[in-house]
Amino acid sequence: MVLRKKLLVLEDHPGLGQLLKDLFTAHGYEVTIATNGRQGLDYAQEGGFAIIITDIKMPEMDGIEFLRTLHEAKPKTENGPIIVYSNFAYQYSKDEVLSLGASEFVAKDTVSTTDLVQLVEKTISAHGQASTK
Repeated sequence: MVLRKKLLVLEDHPGLGQLLKDLFTAHGYEVTIATNGRQGLDYAQEGGFAIIITDIKMPEMDGIEFLRTLHEAKPKTENGPIIVYSNFAYQYSKDEVLSLGASEFVAKDTVSTTDLVQLVEKTISAHGQASTK
């Protein structure tokens, strides 16, 4: 079961990870932080996240490999949509990232924290994850 307020963030920069955790906690989310793609994959495979936000450039497993591995996993885990949120967004095509299972693809320098919260809410709603559980 996907929980409405459970969020997984894959971010290797400790300061930004903490900022995102504080931001989304203040908006009622239960936030799990993974500092690399391998750790994020372990959490994601447990399922139950209303949404996942991932960086691209991370140690051990980058965000592209995270997406690819999660996208190809059998059986599929029950999670909500994935937003790729990265400074390296310009190095990949949006079509490539979306084909790997991401729902949104944004560059960190193009959205404010307020815009990011709104994007998360909009993305969850658009994907029918608006359960009140």
